[in-house]
Amino acid sequence: MEKKRVLMTISSANDIHVINKAHEMGYEMIIANSYKTESSQTKAAADEAYLIDASDTKAICKLIEEKNIDGVFVTASDAHLRFYCDICKEAGVYSYCTAEQVNIISDKINFKKYCEKHGLNTIKEYSISENDEVLDLDIKFPVMVKSPDNSGGSKGMTLVYKAEDLPAAIEHARNNSPTRSSIIEHYIDGDEFVINYMFVNGEPFVVYTKDYCKNIVDGMVMRDNAMISPSKYEHLFYEKADKKLREMFADIGMTNGIIFLQCFVENDELYFFEGGCRAGGADEYFLWTDMYGVDFIKMMLNYAVEGNYGIPNLRNILASTNQTNKYSVLNVLVGGGKIAEIKGLDKVNSMDGVLISTLLRHIGDEVANDSTSGQIALRVMIKAENAADYLKKIDDIYNCISFVSSEGKEMLIPHIDLSHWL
Repeated sequence: MEKKRVLMTISSANDIHVINKAHEMGYEMIIANSYKTESSQTKAAADEAYLIDASDTKAICKLIEEKNIDGVFVTASDAHLRFYCDICKEAGVYSYCTAEQVNIISDKINFKKYCEKHGLNTIKEYSISENDEVLDLDIKFPVMVKSPDNSGGSKGMTLVYKAEDLPAAIEHARNNSPTRSSIIEHYIDGDEFVINYMFVNGEPFVVYTKDYCKNIVDGMVMRDNAMISPSKYEHLFYEKADKKLREMFADIGMTNGIIFLQCFVENDELYFFEGGCRAGGADEYFLWTDMYGVDFIKMMLNYAVEGNYGIPNLRNILASTNQTNKYSVLNVLVGGGKIAEIKGLDKVNSMDGVLISTLLRHIGDEVANDSTSGQIALRVMIKAENAADYLKKIDDIYNCISFVSSEGKEMLIPHIDLSHWL
């Protein structure tokens, strides 16, 4: 039999795992994007690589036809999801969501409209156009300024406390938006809760809840230092939102795939502000695989090729599995400078409870203090028995890992106090 061939139109360091999983399944992986092969570790690992941007959907569809590609796999990129739906439809291959569903869930403005339609709280926002005089708007501070269509990885986000800082924050958001758009949201100084649903032939299952553990410095949202599951707000979510969300999913016709939803918690109320027709961008597939005993990356690869997950009893698995451990994504952050030496990686990978780690910054990389995902140097997937065991594992990791700059200085940023979320 000829090997099945899967196309991926993004190439981040995380996606090396997808290529490895595809090879384990006997698939060939083809990557097409705007990154040159010599600068892309993922492209170098693929079976074939092409210099075609995902936005050029006609060229991508031509490649699918010419290279006899059987399916398209997409990872954590809202922009690529929009192209993914159009490409799959035009090329006649399987897609787990539609362009309309992506436009509803992934666009912050549309997402809020649907939440409000189904009785869910959302964060007050102020929409602005290019010609608005922002200093004349009646705004209650503080506010969060961001792009409505491309704020993943904290790109374009600024916390603003006074009116005179608005113009620069708005320009920063627009510079990170493919449509030169920006929105201003009332800022809630509360915890951030995230929920993931997986859909199996129209039936939604809660597969994962987590709390973002993050910090804000000088108005910039620092990258989440960790994400801890299960969320301390699970009970509140089931009480306030689960039923309404299921009604919303039925309304928009979600049938398969994975979505995430984000909200803030304030005074025992949930305020939704963002979602996406995908898993989050932090490789949580590996945590889910340990929780449920099925490989979620392989399931989504199988869906790309066959139009199903390849697990006949998946409903029973998702419905009957109870989470008994603490699971976490730990983002090890580094400060500005050029990385000259990395120490302790082998020790981290051999630690009890470390499921997998991914090095995202390498020797020779310049890392700016820009409060974006670019400061994540190492991502570690952790399984712990309880809160005390989890905190010990975090300390053990930070005690052995080191990123040394070209000036001989330690670049590692100490982790924040995580006890609040435990």
